[in-house]
Amino acid sequence: MINGGNYEFHEAHRLLDFSLLYLSTVLVLVLLFSLCAASNQSPNSLPRRNQVRAPEAHLSHAIDIADAPPA
Repeated sequence: MINGGNYEFHEAHRLLDFSLLYLSTVLVLVLLFSLCAASNQSPNSLPRRNQVRAPEAHLSHAIDIADAPPA
């Protein structure tokens, strides 16, 4: 017994405190990293959800591949 208490209880409580401290530190670091990454991107570089690509872009790429000389 340590200080009149149960050793296993105190050890489990200490491990729980350490794991909560570790998880909260990791969470704060991930949030800071994501905020920094989001602030470095301009709004125009983010993909738009309803943006429609022109079908000609796919066709011109296919024509370039077809016109390429055989390897």
